Amino acid sequence: MTTFATTILRARFEDIEFPVSVCDTDLSHDAKGHKAYMVQGTDWEPTGLNSDDGTLTVPLFNGVDGMENLYPETRDRILRAVRLHPIGRLVHPTRGSMRAMIHKVREAASSDDRDGVTLTITWSEHT
Repeated sequence: MTTFATTILRARFEDIEFPVSVCDTDLSHDAKGHKAYMVQGTDWEPTGLNSDDGTLTVPLFNGVDGMENLYPETRDRILRAVRLHPIGRLVHPTRGSMRAMIHKVREAASSDDRDGVTLTITWSEHT
């Protein structure tokens, strides 16, 4: 059986609350590189800030941080919401509330953990 920390992060997508064990966020810029003939290196010109994006690792095992009905009920609600409305309100554990595009949800199940699944949600900030 999978064990998690006694305190876990929380997130919400379209009013569906769920636990998060890991959240990674990337901040990046677009840039154009200018090179000169016979000169080593590149002169970089920033052309704009990209949207923040990242992943949320979501352990959906009943009893995680006192939450019940995580599997299969919360899993089914998350998948249904993403299929119907991939752009919605995401309350991120560290970034707060934002509109986000959910690009992908990856579900991982294991024969060692038959009482739930882990989702990996890939998202980007939407303006």
